[in-house]
Amino acid sequence: ARHVSLLSNDALDLAVSRGAVAYGLVRRGFGLRIGGGSARAYFIGVDGDQGICLIPKHLDEGSEVEIPRTFQLLLDQPARFSLFASTLALEARPGELTDVSGDDFTRLPPIETILRSGDVPTKKGQALKGAVLPVRLKAALTEIGTLELWCVAEDRDARWKLEFSLRGQVDAEVEASSPSTLAPMPRHFEEARERIEIIYGKKPAPVDKRDVKNLGRDLEKLLGPRDTWATPVIRELWSALYAGMGKRRRSAEHERLWCTLLGFCLRPGFGAPLDAWRAAESFQVFEQGLQFQKEPHNWDAWWVMWRRIAGGLDATAQRAIFGVLLPAIRIDGAKAAGKAKTVRTEGLVEMIRLAASLERVEVGNKLQLGEALFDRLDRDGPLPHLLWAVGRVGARVPFYGSPHACIDAPIAAQWLARLEALPNVKLKELVFPVAQIARVSGDRGRDLGVEERERAARLLGRAGAPDAIVRPVRELVVLTSQDEEKRFGESLPSGLKL
Repeated sequence: ARHVSLLSNDALDLAVSRGAVAYGLVRRGFGLRIGGGSARAYFIGVDGDQGICLIPKHLDEGSEVEIPRTFQLLLDQPARFSLFASTLALEARPGELTDVSGDDFTRLPPIETILRSGDVPTKKGQALKGAVLPVRLKAALTEIGTLELWCVAEDRDARWKLEFSLRGQVDAEVEASSPSTLAPMPRHFEEARERIEIIYGKKPAPVDKRDVKNLGRDLEKLLGPRDTWATPVIRELWSALYAGMGKRRRSAEHERLWCTLLGFCLRPGFGAPLDAWRAAESFQVFEQGLQFQKEPHNWDAWWVMWRRIAGGLDATAQRAIFGVLLPAIRIDGAKAAGKAKTVRTEGLVEMIRLAASLERVEVGNKLQLGEALFDRLDRDGPLPHLLWAVGRVGARVPFYGSPHACIDAPIAAQWLARLEALPNVKLKELVFPVAQIARVSGDRGRDLGVEERERAARLLGRAGAPDAIVRPVRELVVLTSQDEEKRFGESLPSGLKL
């Protein structure tokens, strides 16, 4: 047998950093650099099954290529940029048009985004917003495994950057939604869209209150039960509702139903391409405010809508919503908040559930909310929405937010003890908040101590919680779809991948 030499290493924990230093020195000319260029050629998708070569095979990393063609770039509208790779396209050169539909080409993860016109200088008399601009493309491979693509305007000083990941393959869901293989909508989808446009179209249609009230029922007759509507379907319905944003003011019933349907069609605010853009566009409505403020049912629908799409809102938007909610939730501030013109305390239950769902607000705000919730628990008793909210705010594993925004473990342990000490609380009502606060995340900085988690597990056992709930308090368990739906507060869209 051949003898195997064991290489010595005096500091394995420094291996990566030493490698990075060595690489940095090589880039500055100190040392030997070994490379053979790109192993694949890369193509940007254009019309149909055609692609334009961006990066030829064997191009060195860091080299920039300018494509000798002019392209039309769409601004301020959703667009998809598809990327293909091939190890066999040996002769392809930058700018060459190639059929990329064959087995020799691999589809890579696309970019679906909106390139904004922003502060791009405009020509006299020419509005740039929503324009199609002539651009030249510049492409480069980076050392970190990405392809940078610059779209440089030909007739003005402006450029846009796209960055593709080259180290993964597109999954089946993305493949199914690509332009060349777009999954068909349900048979009666166009009729459903027309029903929405009748109610929220540019010109008021001859409809009465009953037609408006029955819109949701009519959509279910055409598309089936709403819980079965697939993600692509509800996102297309969102587009129709978004187009009728201004027409929700026609009546209180128009507004209530619009909020209900828009939130349902964009829930949970993420999980599909361009959801961040959809959520940002929807947030314009929050800044406008509820129109029919004397209608309690409208306030309920308003808060439910924002809870449903909260996962797609950025930190700035969530802070704006939270700033409105917290004074109304606090017992000592509710009366003052009720006098404000922009918000009333109608729909307080949904306000509390929404506030607890805002995972991108700062930890300090979450601590303030937690204290407000416990004040209400002391005054109003262990109501289900208050206990659910404490569980969401104190959860060790967030639904969509960053783990860094979780409250500290010592505070979570205090909340756990305060929940146990609540008077007149039934053990089964504590199952959700205790399971969320004591769950093992795998991060020692977030997880409670062993003794605290064991006490929580015993409480769950006394409450009759099934093993599927108790076990994640004792060991690391991957979240199930049922866990996600319980934390979200309702069912998630059919076919959504979180």
